[in-house]
Amino acid sequence: MEVYYNQKKMSVTDDITLKELVELNEDLTHKAVWLNNKHIPLSEFESIHLKPNDHIKVIRIRGGG
Repeated sequence: MEVYYNQKKMSVTDDITLKELVELNEDLTHKAVWLNNKHIPLSEFESIHLKPNDHIKVIRIRGGG
């Protein structure tokens, strides 16, 4: 199936979880993840199975002041 990861179309297996996909592409340290414009807490990553045409957005959290 195809999903969008940071605006790029990707082909992934049908049974992949959000956590599996993100870990294939990113180190989760200091990252925030949105699925279809909804922020997803890390505690929910393993239970979310992706669907065709889902949009995943991963950003790096930076401190500032």
